[in-house]
Amino acid sequence: MNFPMSCDAGLDDRKLSFQYVILPFLGLLTKTDITKCILKYVDTIFMLIYKNLDSFFHKKVMKMLETLVSRNSIVDNNVDVDKLFKTEQYSFIPPSLGIFFLIIVRLLTELLRRIKEASTNETMHNIVHYLKDLTAKYKRSLERPLISRDPLIDNLETRKYFFAILDNEMNIMIEMLNTEHISETSNVPDESSNDDEKRHDNDLKIFQKYHRRRNIM
Repeated sequence: MNFPMSCDAGLDDRKLSFQYVILPFLGLLTKTDITKCILKYVDTIFMLIYKNLDSFFHKKVMKMLETLVSRNSIVDNNVDVDKLFKTEQYSFIPPSLGIFFLIIVRLLTELLRRIKEASTNETMHNIVHYLKDLTAKYKRSLERPLISRDPLIDNLETRKYFFAILDNEMNIMIEMLNTEHISETSNVPDESSNDDEKRHDNDLKIFQKYHRRRNIM
């Protein structure tokens, strides 16, 4: 967790790209197949992130997110997309900065669900406040259109749909944060969340569908 990361890592092997490496990894951890998994090695991954909540998540991931929000762009200034695909043909290119927020809030929710003491962790509370502030800043930036390729800039229907999802996810996370976990089996997935978790995977697909439709139009 001590590796350097950057929003402008380019193709530098000494740094990990926040947009093209870190984000896809965090996104993978929010997929239903992973969140429903109770194998020990999956718990180990979440516990590793939790143990490095301040050094990795607070001081790196959230700082990278703040940088992109300030830029109002997810572009890596040291490599263009065409060159990236030539070098790394399986690279994931997020369509919108909004995807970053959705992945981060769902990962924090999963940490709260799996780890009993997470809801009383001061760093976790600081991260959530940080995330709420950045979400508000991101919303404001979309209401003042600038030069940006974010599909939420000029597609009001998609924007409303996306923030309805994000606001709901934020409310779930905040409710969990404010509720002390008392179950001794808090690290075991709750079967009642099946429908919600299946919907999580579908949300990204639907949002990407809107993005492709916009490109065609």
